[in-house]
Amino acid sequence: MMVSRVAACLSTCLREGVFPRAWKKANLVLVPKGKVQNEGLPKFRPICLLDEIGKVFKRIIAHRLKMHMEDHPKAQLSSFQYGFRKGKSTCDAFMEVQCIVTLTTEEGYCDSDKFGHRKRLQFSPLAFY
Repeated sequence: MMVSRVAACLSTCLREGVFPRAWKKANLVLVPKGKVQNEGLPKFRPICLLDEIGKVFKRIIAHRLKMHMEDHPKAQLSSFQYGFRKGKSTCDAFMEVQCIVTLTTEEGYCDSDKFGHRKRLQFSPLAFY
């Protein structure tokens, strides 16, 4: 009975395009870091606790977006998008920038085929000073 009510609520939210405000609010909990010291201010790690139904709804939306992008290649994220993507990280973005900077400072250009076609990027060495 509870599951059917939650499902009906989520279906209504999807149909009407609404993400209830209450699901966006978080409860802030401060968790002590390490041992309590007598000197200075205590150190805490802040943790935000979100509503579980909101988390479920967010996962449903993310799954539907992912399925849509898989079915529609033109809706894919840019190859330059590194955050919030499985298998990519900020380290990958830094390595890409390092590669571009290295090639352009050594050779004055960088060949890029990020979008399926080659594009020559030309830079002046003075642009880096």
